[in-house]
Amino acid sequence: MEKVGGSWLRLVTPMEEMFESAHQKGTLLICYHLIFNSAARLREDHVQTALRNLYWKVPNLRVCFDDRDGEMWLRYRSSNDLDFEVVNGGDVQSTVERLRTYRYNSTTGPLWCAKLLHDVEHPKESLESTSNLPFISHVFLGFHHGIVDGITTMKVCGCFVQLLNDVISGQLISDKVQIGELVSGEETEKLLQAKKKRIETDHELRETLIREMRSKCCKPRLLDSIYQAPEGMEDKSSQVIHNLDAATTEAFINRCRAERLTVHSAFTALANLALIDLLMKKNVIQSSYTICSAHTTNLRRYWPGDTSLALGCHISPTFLYIKTPRDAGNRFWHYARTLHQNLKSSLESGKALEDIVLRQLTTLSKTEKTEDHVESKEENTEVRPDFFTSNMGDVTPFISRESKEIQVTQITRSISLHNTGLSCSHVFHTFKGHLTHCLDFSTKSLSEDLARDYCAQIFRRLKEVI
Repeated sequence: MEKVGGSWLRLVTPMEEMFESAHQKGTLLICYHLIFNSAARLREDHVQTALRNLYWKVPNLRVCFDDRDGEMWLRYRSSNDLDFEVVNGGDVQSTVERLRTYRYNSTTGPLWCAKLLHDVEHPKESLESTSNLPFISHVFLGFHHGIVDGITTMKVCGCFVQLLNDVISGQLISDKVQIGELVSGEETEKLLQAKKKRIETDHELRETLIREMRSKCCKPRLLDSIYQAPEGMEDKSSQVIHNLDAATTEAFINRCRAERLTVHSAFTALANLALIDLLMKKNVIQSSYTICSAHTTNLRRYWPGDTSLALGCHISPTFLYIKTPRDAGNRFWHYARTLHQNLKSSLESGKALEDIVLRQLTTLSKTEKTEDHVESKEENTEVRPDFFTSNMGDVTPFISRESKEIQVTQITRSISLHNTGLSCSHVFHTFKGHLTHCLDFSTKSLSEDLARDYCAQIFRRLKEVI
């Protein structure tokens, strides 16, 4: 008998299903931390009213997962209740840790939550606020990754800030105007099918690409050579946060522009060199190191037409392998330009889409061998990057509706990585002229001391090259 619920939408995409599987393991969950300065103490009922309106303005926030005839579907919720809590006596770190392992009710929702903290000690990593508004509040938004990606989540944050301002100022709010549309992966699927047809009709190309992918999958992570977690240690997600001052941020951005490359490429190059610094300290000394980084890519970039209203989870990694000489820091900008050109080429060619197709083909190949009872060695077809990146660029335009009564002074993004086999992720963006960097990591892959040293090396080198 069909469960009581809202209207059915569609089958889930493979990405949505993957994130739901991770959610069941309590991982790959998103936490956004917004720090507000306000003219008066932020009222619970104001926040709740803004969240209620947010719920009706963002279709993603009204969906859940459910089984339909043995298949997983998205459907609208039958209830409109919120998961909102005022945390009394809590602190920033414990709230973040809680949202890293949060359990949502997948079949009834909501697949997101909000927490409000007052009167807590300001995190030592926080920026020195330039706001003259005296009251400080912390709002945490947690999300099931299956319903949002970075673009969608920042739009949700911007909408929430706008609504909170409207509620405080007594503005009339209409729930008829939505901030976007929950779209399927149809456009992505069309692109994947085109790539798949090209690869399958060219046998030589298919074998070459699969052979290259399998050879790369055999590459061990560099971090594994310098850290082995103690036997029996529980895997947890942790983070190191660094906020760069405005003057250094501006100098870094201007230098990147002068060198004609992106902040993303330059920061990735710094992360590579800092990784080598760690290896050298641990006596893993080579003339060069092949570093694999995975760059979270917005797949909407490959869709035709206007994608500005497309909400949902539409991402996949673009893998970059780059040979890094031990002394690359001596000619940093030359090295960064080489990395930039390689990454740019991969992004423009849709390498992320090609890699999805190759994973599908190798999975199918393994299944066929099993069914035909052909004896074969177990093949590893999963890339093990040394680190991931998630860069949103300048997120200031997303938060464009502030007022004299309330202002956002800091945004921090984070994702849990424990129990995934992933090592660490550089999550960064600029907001109001400051670069914010969060190194999310699994404690099975990095110790707290190594993670802090890694970040320290990145920002030491950043200041050296500007």
